Amino acid sequence: MKAQLFRSISSTLLFVLMLLLSIRNFKKDPSDNISLFGIVFSTAMIGVFVTIAIIKYRQANKKTG
Repeated sequence: MKAQLFRSISSTLLFVLMLLLSIRNFKKDPSDNISLFGIVFSTAMIGVFVTIAIIKYRQANKKTG
């Protein structure tokens, strides 16, 4: 369970890096559609992996009763 949580966090950090690079490239050339796609895709994937991390964290800390 903790390994899955770590994987979700590391994947989120990877997509944050991709988002920052896409924003930097988009500022250089606003007509670049690939950078715009990178921004949208990174933002969506960050949301997915943060949601997965929250679910895994809750499952890891759930009290068995």
